[in-house]
Formats: sequence, C-alpha cells, structure tokens
Amino acid sequence: MCEVAESSLGYDRGAKAVAYAASGIPEYWIIDLDTRTIEVRSDPDRASRGYRRDAVVRDARTLTAPGGAPIAAADILPPL
Repeated sequence: MCEVAESSLGYDRGAKAVAYAASGIPEYWIIDLDTRTIEVRSDPDRASRGYRRDAVVRDARTLTAPGGAPIAAADILPPL
C-alpha cells in the first residue's frame, strides 16, 4: 500500500496506518513530498493495530517493491 502525502501526512501516519496494520497490510509506504522521503512501515501487528518496523528512505537508497523488484527512491520522489 502506498500513500502520497502533501497535506495529509498526519492522517497517513495516524488513522490510515492503524487501519492498514489492523487489516494485515504487510507493508505501507508514505511518500512525503515536503521532505522528499519515503516512510516504510512493515511487519503489521493486527492486535496492537501498528507496525513493528519503520524506516525512512531518502533519494540515494533503493527499496524493494512488492514482488521483489528493486526501485530507486529517487525514481519515486519528486525532482528537486
């Protein structure tokens, strides 16, 4: 699951993250346009309605897309 946040960052980090974790969504990305970062949340705990792992990815890093394909963070983030 992926959300693009410009004005919705608080909602994406809060209510949406809770709903996705409670539903067992295995990985949740928040693309923060303002800071040009990708927040990656994974390993949902349905009982606590949260994710056990969080990471922040910047331009120079590579992520693993669902299905295992590598994708450069710079290819997702808006240009400078």
